[in-house]
Amino acid sequence: MNNRLLFILVLLGLAALWYFAGRHDRSYRAAADRPNDPWVFRSVLDKQARMITFALDDHLWVAYSTDSCSLYKAWEGGVDFTGAVYNMRHGPQPMSIGNAWFENAYRQPWTVTHNGKTETPRADYKGHRYTRDGHAEIMYDLVLSDGQRIRVNERPEYVERDRQRGFERTFTIENAPEGVEVSLHTNVASIADPVNIETDGAWKQEAVESLPTDDDLRAVTTKGELTLRSGKPTRFAAMFVHKALIPNPFDAERRVEEQENAVVSPGERLMAKSDCRTCHNPQVQTVGPGYVQIAERYKNTPENVEMLSEKVIKGGSGAWGVADMSAHPD
Repeated sequence: MNNRLLFILVLLGLAALWYFAGRHDRSYRAAADRPNDPWVFRSVLDKQARMITFALDDHLWVAYSTDSCSLYKAWEGGVDFTGAVYNMRHGPQPMSIGNAWFENAYRQPWTVTHNGKTETPRADYKGHRYTRDGHAEIMYDLVLSDGQRIRVNERPEYVERDRQRGFERTFTIENAPEGVEVSLHTNVASIADPVNIETDGAWKQEAVESLPTDDDLRAVTTKGELTLRSGKPTRFAAMFVHKALIPNPFDAERRVEEQENAVVSPGERLMAKSDCRTCHNPQVQTVGPGYVQIAERYKNTPENVEMLSEKVIKGGSGAWGVADMSAHPD
């Protein structure tokens, strides 16, 4: 009888595990709709270190600096994952692709007002987290001059309404003293009119300027100050025109690089994609011999090409000193 009861309890336990596991999986189902896996990641981006990127939608990627905890930009396109970690190319680093909806103009965007005094707090990055409803948040503390910390949890998200694309930021603050006002200075571009900014916080618009376009599209850029609600989440959203309007300067650099790569030899392209430059310099010996030194020692014959290829594949030492050359079987 006891064995039968134990068996039933085990079955009930397994059924409960299966049920809650299914609920857990469904809560993260939204991640499958993101344009990159992982859809939140740390990297160098656009020659800036310590960035965190949220791949929210094919039409909206956003990145933040973890040094200042400020938004870097929101753009349409993606990321060119170039670098040793991604495709074994040494030297280049990930770069954004495509025009920006807007680029943030405020490196230190936060102010805190208490008892009539306003200060610019120091921002301290505290990481990011995925939420059970399929979103993600960046977390940071605003550190006041007296050492007190106010936690800000910011949830960036892509929104769409009547086929109009938008960027939504939801802020939740914790540990704010009574009577404290937390404000964010920000700018927005690629919107048709300031009325395309939506918020339940206190938005003080400071300036509006026309945004130059290459067609009849009317768009503006605006900046202002958003004061967050105390004790409640604050929503701030911008609904954009049909295309991102801020040119990406790195796209031009990428096109030049692609044109240069089109005329280089297959050997140069192969070396650029490998780790050759870690130990070899074109002209002088570093860890290993320079390319010119190798060319001067070995004539360009089929036999030497075969011999040197085998040496690169298998590795070895002795010909140029005591340093070992690692094997490169790939």
